[in-house]
Amino acid sequence: MVGKLLAETSDDLPCKLELIDVIQRLGVEYHFEKEIKASLKYIHDKYKHQNGKDNDDLRIVALRFRLLRQEGYNVPCDVFRKFIDNEGNFVASLENNVEGLLNLYEAAHFATNEDEVLDKAIEFCSSHLRASLLNKMANVSLSKRVNEALIMNMPIRKTLTRLGARKFIAVYEKDETRSEMVLNFAKLDFNIVQKMHQRELSDATSWDVNATLEDSPPYIQMCYRSLIQTYIEIEDEMEKTGESYLVHYAIKDVCVFILFEQKTSSVDCYMKQYGMSKEEACAELQRQVKNAWKDMNQECLEPRPVPMPILMRVFNLGRVIHLLYSDDDCYANPIKSKEWIEMVLVEPLNI
Repeated sequence: MVGKLLAETSDDLPCKLELIDVIQRLGVEYHFEKEIKASLKYIHDKYKHQNGKDNDDLRIVALRFRLLRQEGYNVPCDVFRKFIDNEGNFVASLENNVEGLLNLYEAAHFATNEDEVLDKAIEFCSSHLRASLLNKMANVSLSKRVNEALIMNMPIRKTLTRLGARKFIAVYEKDETRSEMVLNFAKLDFNIVQKMHQRELSDATSWDVNATLEDSPPYIQMCYRSLIQTYIEIEDEMEKTGESYLVHYAIKDVCVFILFEQKTSSVDCYMKQYGMSKEEACAELQRQVKNAWKDMNQECLEPRPVPMPILMRVFNLGRVIHLLYSDDDCYANPIKSKEWIEMVLVEPLNI
């Protein structure tokens, strides 16, 4: 039924973009890859020739830009020039357009090194979106989306798919325009995928290697045996200090909750190497991270050197690092990461 809804929605209307966005953010886009690709190709091929009211709606222009760039289309950021005044600033009339500002903010995270206007967009949107939160928006769903993207520093581009889907389902439930059919489908799909991941984790954490690997392909067997050997070596080392029992908890808790010694941070290293203060080192590293995201965005645009599925493996590593370190060191202090893992891998959704 969701596929039928997607097929029956006209390609050149805002509701098509919004439906694709919802399907992707709910984490069920993999069921409709062909339909979504066909729709976005149609929109990409046609949008340059559209001069209607949709091109004057920041919400739609930004959403279309983001979805097309996300698909790999190298669409220019010139589409935002109409929202900029003669002095190079975004026009003041946008300040209270929260939906438009949020969509522009999300779109700006798909910037490459050539998209200076999108750097200005992030600054402009951040300022006015923060003000909108202080004014306590009546739209609960919109308020939660703004908070997640801005305050929690988790824009769509930097969000892990399954965790993002889990959070967005809770937000979409509060949306007055939601489709109950799409929402229930997403919940059911999330629970099914969660069960699959639970079975995989159960296999991965069971110390009977031959039984676990019996039906696995050779490359999986190689990786798994290497992982088990690593744990054996760690356990041998920990036994010398009488703490070998910690290895059991490391395996049980998905390998992210145990640190066996104090680690030196990248900030510490940078301060020592370049004689910087902590504030200077943090600012410089943040600048490098910002540029690295832009480089990765560029590599994901056509023409791509390798297929997108391969690129996304690397991109998701960046998302993991952002998740763990953007606000706090959630590797060394795993309270937050434990909550995320419970959301994705432990707690099912009520349907």
